[in-house]
Amino acid sequence: MVEHSPSNDEQEPIEAQISRLIIEGEFGPGDRLKLSDLAQRFGVSQMPVREALWKLEGSGLVRNLPNRGAVVRNVDEQHIENVYELRAAIEMMLIERVVARVTSTDLVRIDSARAALEVAVTKGGPREILAADRAFHNTINQIAGNDLAMETLAGSLPLIQSMRLRVGFAPERLQEMLNEHASIVAAIREGDGRLAAQKVRLHTVGARRAMIATLHALRSSVKGARRSTAGSL
Repeated sequence: MVEHSPSNDEQEPIEAQISRLIIEGEFGPGDRLKLSDLAQRFGVSQMPVREALWKLEGSGLVRNLPNRGAVVRNVDEQHIENVYELRAAIEMMLIERVVARVTSTDLVRIDSARAALEVAVTKGGPREILAADRAFHNTINQIAGNDLAMETLAGSLPLIQSMRLRVGFAPERLQEMLNEHASIVAAIREGDGRLAAQKVRLHTVGARRAMIATLHALRSSVKGARRSTAGSL
Protein backbone atom coordinates (compact mmCIF):
# COMPACT_ATOMS: atom_id res chain seq x y z
CA MET A 1 0.00 0.00 0.00
CA VAL A 2 1.39 3.38 -1.04
CA GLU A 3 0.80 6.20 1.41
CA HIS A 4 -0.04 9.67 0.15
CA SER A 5 2.84 12.10 0.73
CA PRO A 6 1.70 15.68 1.22
CA SER A 7 2.97 18.13 -1.37
CA ASN A 8 4.84 21.27 -0.41
CA ASP A 9 1.66 23.30 -0.99
CA GLU A 10 -0.36 21.01 1.28
CA GLN A 11 2.22 21.37 4.03
CA GLU A 12 2.40 25.15 3.62
CA PRO A 13 -0.13 27.20 5.66
CA ILE A 14 -2.94 28.83 3.68
CA GLU A 15 -1.70 32.25 4.77
CA ALA A 16 1.75 31.54 3.32
CA GLN A 17 0.29 30.17 0.07
CA ILE A 18 -1.82 33.29 -0.51
CA SER A 19 1.12 35.52 0.41
CA ARG A 20 3.30 33.71 -2.12
CA LEU A 21 0.69 34.16 -4.87
CA ILE A 22 0.63 37.90 -4.16
CA ILE A 23 4.40 38.22 -4.01
CA GLU A 24 4.83 36.25 -7.24
CA GLY A 25 2.40 38.56 -9.01
CA GLU A 26 -0.53 36.22 -9.61
CA PHE A 27 -2.65 38.65 -7.61
CA GLY A 28 -1.74 42.32 -7.93
CA PRO A 29 -2.63 45.51 -6.05
CA GLY A 30 -6.40 46.03 -6.01
CA ASP A 31 -7.26 42.46 -7.05
CA ARG A 32 -10.13 40.85 -5.18
CA LEU A 33 -9.41 37.64 -3.25
CA LYS A 34 -12.59 35.58 -3.39
CA LEU A 35 -13.14 33.17 -0.54
CA SER A 36 -14.87 30.57 -2.69
CA ASP A 37 -12.18 30.60 -5.39
CA LEU A 38 -9.33 30.33 -2.90
CA ALA A 39 -11.06 27.59 -0.89
CA GLN A 40 -11.58 25.56 -4.07
CA ARG A 41 -7.99 26.15 -5.16
CA PHE A 42 -6.53 24.95 -1.87
CA GLY A 43 -9.09 22.19 -1.30
CA VAL A 44 -10.28 23.53 2.04
CA SER A 45 -13.40 25.13 3.51
CA GLN A 46 -13.82 28.90 3.47
CA MET A 47 -13.12 29.27 7.21
CA PRO A 48 -9.31 28.73 7.09
CA VAL A 49 -9.13 30.99 4.04
CA ARG A 50 -11.03 33.73 5.88
CA GLU A 51 -8.71 33.40 8.88
CA ALA A 52 -5.66 33.56 6.60
CA LEU A 53 -6.91 36.74 4.93
CA TRP A 54 -7.37 38.42 8.31
CA LYS A 55 -3.82 37.50 9.25
CA LEU A 56 -2.54 38.89 5.94
CA GLU A 57 -4.28 42.18 6.68
CA GLY A 58 -2.14 42.42 9.78
CA SER A 59 0.99 42.01 7.64
CA GLY A 60 -0.13 44.80 5.29
CA LEU A 61 -0.62 42.64 2.19
CA VAL A 62 -4.41 42.51 2.23
CA ARG A 63 -7.31 44.76 3.16
CA ASN A 64 -10.69 43.39 4.22
CA LEU A 65 -13.30 45.88 3.00
CA PRO A 66 -17.00 46.11 3.95
CA ASN A 67 -19.32 44.80 1.22
CA ARG A 68 -16.39 43.83 -0.96
CA GLY A 69 -14.32 41.30 0.97
CA ALA A 70 -10.58 40.92 0.81
CA VAL A 71 -8.46 42.72 -1.76
CA VAL A 72 -4.74 43.00 -2.29
CA ARG A 73 -3.65 46.31 -0.85
CA ASN A 74 -3.39 49.10 -3.40
CA VAL A 75 -0.03 50.75 -3.94
CA ASP A 76 0.12 54.49 -4.60
CA GLU A 77 3.00 56.93 -4.88
CA GLN A 78 2.89 57.72 -1.17
CA HIS A 79 3.20 54.04 -0.28
CA ILE A 80 6.22 53.73 -2.58
CA GLU A 81 7.78 56.86 -1.07
CA ASN A 82 7.26 55.45 2.44
CA VAL A 83 8.72 52.05 1.58
CA TYR A 84 11.87 53.48 0.05
CA GLU A 85 12.36 56.06 2.78
CA LEU A 86 12.21 53.23 5.30
CA ARG A 87 14.53 51.09 3.21
CA ALA A 88 17.06 53.92 2.82
CA ALA A 89 17.10 54.68 6.54
CA ILE A 90 17.59 51.04 7.56
CA GLU A 91 20.09 50.08 4.86
CA MET A 92 22.18 53.24 5.42
CA MET A 93 22.41 52.33 9.10
CA LEU A 94 23.25 48.71 8.28
CA ILE A 95 25.91 49.49 5.69
CA GLU A 96 27.94 51.56 8.15
CA ARG A 97 27.95 48.61 10.55
CA VAL A 98 28.89 46.30 7.68
CA VAL A 99 31.91 48.43 6.73
CA ALA A 100 33.08 48.35 10.33
CA ARG A 101 33.00 44.55 10.59
CA VAL A 102 33.33 43.14 7.06
CA THR A 103 35.98 40.43 6.52
CA SER A 104 37.85 39.33 3.42
CA THR A 105 35.57 36.28 3.26
CA ASP A 106 32.53 38.55 3.41
CA LEU A 107 33.90 40.61 0.53
CA VAL A 108 34.23 37.50 -1.61
CA ARG A 109 30.60 36.57 -0.86
CA ILE A 110 29.40 40.10 -1.62
CA ASP A 111 31.23 40.18 -4.94
CA SER A 112 29.86 36.74 -5.84
CA ALA A 113 26.32 37.99 -5.16
CA ARG A 114 26.99 41.06 -7.31
CA ALA A 115 28.27 38.86 -10.15
CA ALA A 116 25.25 36.55 -9.83
CA LEU A 117 22.97 39.54 -10.34
CA GLU A 118 24.86 40.45 -13.51
CA VAL A 119 24.22 36.93 -14.81
CA ALA A 120 20.52 37.18 -13.90
CA VAL A 121 20.23 40.50 -15.73
CA THR A 122 21.84 38.99 -18.82
CA LYS A 123 20.08 35.62 -18.90
CA GLY A 124 17.09 35.71 -16.56
CA GLY A 125 13.66 37.28 -16.32
CA PRO A 126 12.12 39.54 -13.66
CA ARG A 127 11.75 36.68 -11.17
CA GLU A 128 15.42 35.68 -11.40
CA ILE A 129 16.58 39.31 -11.30
CA LEU A 130 14.50 40.04 -8.20
CA ALA A 131 15.83 36.95 -6.44
CA ALA A 132 19.43 37.85 -7.26
CA ASP A 133 18.89 41.47 -6.22
CA ARG A 134 17.49 40.45 -2.84
CA ALA A 135 20.33 37.96 -2.39
CA PHE A 136 22.86 40.74 -3.01
CA HIS A 137 21.30 43.07 -0.45
CA ASN A 138 20.77 40.27 2.08
CA THR A 139 24.39 39.16 1.74
CA ILE A 140 25.50 42.66 2.70
CA ASN A 141 22.85 43.44 5.32
CA GLN A 142 23.27 40.18 7.22
CA ILE A 143 26.84 41.09 8.06
CA ALA A 144 25.50 43.92 10.25
CA GLY A 145 23.90 41.33 12.57
CA ASN A 146 20.59 43.14 13.08
CA ASP A 147 17.78 40.59 12.64
CA LEU A 148 15.02 43.06 13.49
CA ALA A 149 16.16 45.43 10.75
CA MET A 150 16.23 42.54 8.30
CA GLU A 151 12.70 41.50 9.23
CA THR A 152 11.45 45.06 8.81
CA LEU A 153 13.02 45.31 5.36
CA ALA A 154 11.55 41.98 4.29
CA GLY A 155 8.07 42.99 5.42
CA SER A 156 8.12 46.20 3.41
CA LEU A 157 8.85 44.63 0.03
CA PRO A 158 6.20 42.06 -1.01
CA LEU A 159 3.76 44.43 -2.75
CA ILE A 160 6.60 46.27 -4.46
CA GLN A 161 7.94 42.92 -5.64
CA SER A 162 4.57 41.83 -7.02
CA MET A 163 4.36 45.02 -9.10
CA ARG A 164 7.83 44.46 -10.49
CA LEU A 165 6.99 40.89 -11.48
CA ARG A 166 3.99 42.13 -13.43
CA VAL A 167 5.78 44.85 -15.35
CA GLY A 168 9.42 43.81 -15.38
CA PHE A 169 12.43 46.11 -15.53
CA ALA A 170 13.31 48.84 -18.01
CA PRO A 171 16.70 47.99 -19.60
CA GLU A 172 18.16 51.34 -18.60
CA ARG A 173 17.17 50.75 -14.97
CA LEU A 174 18.90 47.39 -14.96
CA GLN A 175 22.18 48.97 -16.04
CA GLU A 176 21.78 51.74 -13.46
CA MET A 177 21.16 49.11 -10.79
CA LEU A 178 24.31 47.19 -11.71
CA ASN A 179 26.35 50.39 -11.60
CA GLU A 180 24.88 51.37 -8.24
CA HIS A 181 25.64 47.96 -6.77
CA ALA A 182 29.22 48.13 -8.04
CA SER A 183 29.67 51.53 -6.38
CA ILE A 184 28.32 50.16 -3.07
CA VAL A 185 30.77 47.25 -3.19
CA ALA A 186 33.64 49.60 -4.02
CA ALA A 187 32.82 51.81 -1.02
CA ILE A 188 32.73 48.76 1.26
CA ARG A 189 36.14 47.66 -0.04
CA GLU A 190 37.53 51.13 0.63
CA GLY A 191 36.33 50.89 4.23
CA ASP A 192 34.42 54.18 3.93
CA GLY A 193 31.15 53.81 5.84
CA ARG A 194 29.93 57.32 5.08
CA LEU A 195 30.55 56.90 1.35
CA ALA A 196 28.86 53.47 1.38
CA ALA A 197 25.80 55.00 3.06
CA GLN A 198 25.68 57.73 0.40
CA LYS A 199 25.83 55.10 -2.34
CA VAL A 200 23.00 53.17 -0.69
CA ARG A 201 20.94 56.36 -0.54
CA LEU A 202 21.50 57.02 -4.25
CA HIS A 203 20.53 53.44 -5.00
CA THR A 204 17.23 53.71 -3.13
CA VAL A 205 16.45 57.02 -4.86
CA GLY A 206 16.93 55.34 -8.23
CA ALA A 207 14.84 52.33 -7.19
CA ARG A 208 12.05 54.60 -5.94
CA ARG A 209 12.00 56.59 -9.16
CA ALA A 210 11.86 53.39 -11.22
CA MET A 211 9.07 51.94 -9.06
CA ILE A 212 6.93 55.05 -9.45
CA ALA A 213 7.39 54.71 -13.22
CA THR A 214 6.27 51.08 -12.85
CA LEU A 215 3.15 52.23 -11.01
CA HIS A 216 2.31 54.62 -13.84
CA ALA A 217 2.86 51.83 -16.40
CA LEU A 218 0.47 49.55 -14.49
CA ARG A 219 -2.18 52.25 -14.34
CA SER A 220 -1.83 52.91 -18.05
CA SER A 221 -2.19 49.23 -18.88
CA VAL A 222 -5.34 48.97 -16.76
CA LYS A 223 -6.84 52.03 -18.46
CA GLY A 224 -5.97 50.61 -21.87
CA ALA A 225 -7.61 47.29 -21.03
CA ARG A 226 -10.77 49.08 -19.87
CA ARG A 227 -10.94 51.12 -23.09
CA SER A 228 -10.45 47.94 -25.14
CA THR A 229 -13.22 46.16 -23.24
CA ALA A 230 -15.57 49.12 -23.61
CA GLY A 231 -14.88 49.29 -27.33
CA SER A 232 -15.80 45.65 -27.82
CA LEU A 233 -19.20 45.97 -26.14
